[in-house]
Amino acid sequence: MGKETLSHFLLELLEKNGVPESSWDYYSHTMELSGFFQPDNIFIWKKGIADYTDGVKQHHRYVIKYLLSGKSSCYLDDHNLTLNAGEFFIIFPYQRHNEQPPSANENWEILYINFMESAGSEFSILPLKNRVFTPDETEQELIKKLCTGCISKEDTGKTDARMALAWLIARLMSKAENKVLSTPKHTNLADEITEYISRNLDKKLTIAHLCSKFNISATTLRRIFAAQPDNSGKYTSPGAFIRHLKLLRSAEWLLSGKNTLKEIAAFCGYSDQFAFSRAFKKINGFSPSKLRKK
Repeated sequence: MGKETLSHFLLELLEKNGVPESSWDYYSHTMELSGFFQPDNIFIWKKGIADYTDGVKQHHRYVIKYLLSGKSSCYLDDHNLTLNAGEFFIIFPYQRHNEQPPSANENWEILYINFMESAGSEFSILPLKNRVFTPDETEQELIKKLCTGCISKEDTGKTDARMALAWLIARLMSKAENKVLSTPKHTNLADEITEYISRNLDKKLTIAHLCSKFNISATTLRRIFAAQPDNSGKYTSPGAFIRHLKLLRSAEWLLSGKNTLKEIAAFCGYSDQFAFSRAFKKINGFSPSKLRKK
């Protein structure tokens, strides 16, 4: 199957089933995938050039950006990646990304596959960061099954979608493995540390613990974070970075309804709910109360 054939199939599938331009309707499935990275809470949507928005963005989910038609450029951290139709890359949680403004005669359509990592997953997919992928025939079939399953109202379709995404990621990891093994140790130390923090936000993460985990000094750790800018400046310390991540993740906790606003504020390091609400709105663009009402 050619890339054009897959893109045509996906466009027809999305238009036929009325998938909205943006949707927060997603499903969660508890099936364990032993030996695989375990994706969960998957949803998809389609975006056209008329929906382009400027500015640096961050979010707490993984997003596969698959270009259905046209050509698109995007900055991921400090990497400028260009997609042609039939290609995709993966935006990682909390990764800064900024789509480049389209030209006057440009036109594109994008499929977004948005997912999280299941709590039972123990596999890092960091080697896939900042890479452009051209799916082979098998991977194209997996993308088809993934999208078809997401749209399906049947439980079997949802299981198929999750399995397809797990297999797709496993194949990409296999291809990237040789290149990763040939790179010097600690080349991506900042990425390794931030990924570890992202996976363990529910634990007490201290400077001493992080230094011991990565065998570095406190001075080195602070220098690493001082050199990691976000969309509003620079992180001045590991503690500020952890609080930033918790504020982003708190949107998910608020939607779950399992914790009170006071409990979530305290977990994010705020004794004052009003201070938490101000910080939450500054990062997420809306207040905690508005999110819960939505």
